[in-house]
Amino acid sequence: MTEDDDTTRDASTFVNPAEQRTSTFASWLFDQLDDEEWGPLAREVEGDERFPEHGNRNIYEGYFETYPEDMQALFARAWDEYESSN
Repeated sequence: MTEDDDTTRDASTFVNPAEQRTSTFASWLFDQLDDEEWGPLAREVEGDERFPEHGNRNIYEGYFETYPEDMQALFARAWDEYESSN
């Protein structure tokens, strides 16, 4: 803003992008436990201590590589949804 700009900006109108983004795929997925589409995947891995808390797509693809193809496909769709929502 310049000195001659008489508009003021209310700090409450600014959104911190970091606050909008869910920090990890795992936290996003566990937020979906009751979701009809993503809930089955979230519930499948919920209690698994080996499930990565964070990582890129390759990390999660490695985790899901031993799962049946339908769960791998569900993961792929969930990852795409996670990325598009962040």
